[in-house]
Amino acid sequence: MSLRPHFETRFTAPATCAQPFFNQPSLREFALPAQKWTVIAQPRQPLKGPAEDPELAMAEIESLIDQYLSDCELRLLSPRTIETRRVFLRNWTWFLRHRDYQTCGAAEIRQFLHYLGHGHKEDGGRFGKASLKRAARPVTVFDYYICLRSLFDWLVMQGFITATPFTLIPKPQVREESKTPLSTEQIAALFKAASDSSNPARNQAVLALLLDTGCRASEFVTMRVKDLDLTNGRCRV
Repeated sequence: MSLRPHFETRFTAPATCAQPFFNQPSLREFALPAQKWTVIAQPRQPLKGPAEDPELAMAEIESLIDQYLSDCELRLLSPRTIETRRVFLRNWTWFLRHRDYQTCGAAEIRQFLHYLGHGHKEDGGRFGKASLKRAARPVTVFDYYICLRSLFDWLVMQGFITATPFTLIPKPQVREESKTPLSTEQIAALFKAASDSSNPARNQAVLALLLDTGCRASEFVTMRVKDLDLTNGRCRV
């Protein structure tokens, strides 16, 4: 590390100005009181090198994922959160094996996030599933990012790696999506289909509950009778 040389300079000027300071046309006409000024240069800061990019070997990734999910259970995360992370991580490891990667670092994670938006174009669909023929939504890509970052943060905390590659990976941008509500004609068509089904009373009740509450399908299927308050017209999800 080198230091800029210490140097001194002396400014000598009349103690007063010919005109008030704020009336001067430029700072060059402002006279400073006679005095000695000592300027000391600060040492130059060393340039930061590239952030560390740790890599995980494919042979140990699945074992580490099992330990991570077990820790999620010990921390009493919700079963739904744990299952979502399990599915996301399973899809991630499928991608790594599909691309025949031997290790995984920042570059491979970037490739995976890119694949989420383009893998549907490949033969067989995204993750080898013919039903996944559309690009993942931006919010889905963001959720994958958060899931993987959580895994690598845990690996750092547990001492398996010394740094997380996510210091090199910017967070995906998620723009607010505009959702168009169902029209009156669409709602009428849904109730018509429910009334023509094999169990019309049940299916119409399901539709009414989903429309009135706006709850997700995944929330509805986990609902139990004890979660319903028919007296006050409420439900707990």
